Amino acid sequence: YPDPASELSKALSSNNMLRKYKAGEIKWADLPKNFQALSGAPWTIGYGETKGVTKNSVWTQGQAESALEARVREFMADAIKDCPKLATESPERVAAITSLAYNIGSEAFATSTACKRIMAQDDNNVPEAMQRYNKAGGKIVDGLVKRRLVEANLWRSTR
Repeated sequence: YPDPASELSKALSSNNMLRKYKAGEIKWADLPKNFQALSGAPWTIGYGETKGVTKNSVWTQGQAESALEARVREFMADAIKDCPKLATESPERVAAITSLAYNIGSEAFATSTACKRIMAQDDNNVPEAMQRYNKAGGKIVDGLVKRRLVEANLWRSTR
């Protein structure tokens, strides 16, 4: 499906077509030509996967779940490599940071204030640093605000 901040996503949404497009009930070839001219990049499939995804990508539920498992393992390993003190944290905290890294990207996490605070063992201020990542296209997105709050609360829930 197209990126939520893309022109194509906005056009599909305003014409009550986005849900059907995401569900595969409307195919790319069936879209009006003026919609096909709009960018949907970065394209997404499954549980937020963008790697190698095109407008024509189609996955089964099993493919989506397998890709998610593999990518979560990859992002967790990258987060621990880039922020080694994370390896001493609880599984809940590792999960919270893995979720953040999965969403913002490994490179962004590696240079983030959250990673710096973990490395400095400034545990109380990690949640605030996580919650900074609440924008898409320079605008605050309610879904990202909620996601960051869940991640921050997971970090706070355990030691």
